[in-house]
Amino acid sequence: MEGEEVGILAAQEREVAYTFINDNLKPYVLGKNKSAVDYYLYMVTRWDPNIDRLLSDKHNLASFIALMKEDDAVKKVLLFHKL
Repeated sequence: MEGEEVGILAAQEREVAYTFINDNLKPYVLGKNKSAVDYYLYMVTRWDPNIDRLLSDKHNLASFIALMKEDDAVKKVLLFHKL
């Protein structure tokens, strides 16, 4: 499998995963209370090179990311790393 093919396959897999997550956020992964998995999901979305395109039709996930950006711990980490 060529590098470009791997990238296409990975993008397709991310689309499936983000669609599933989007459909199940309420507003956090485990419901109304934030947990460690929410911080992990937020971190993973920050690494995604196409997150803006992926969020264009995933309103729950976009809202989740906005909520996480307002979290005090997230703000501290982003500030510390100058992100």
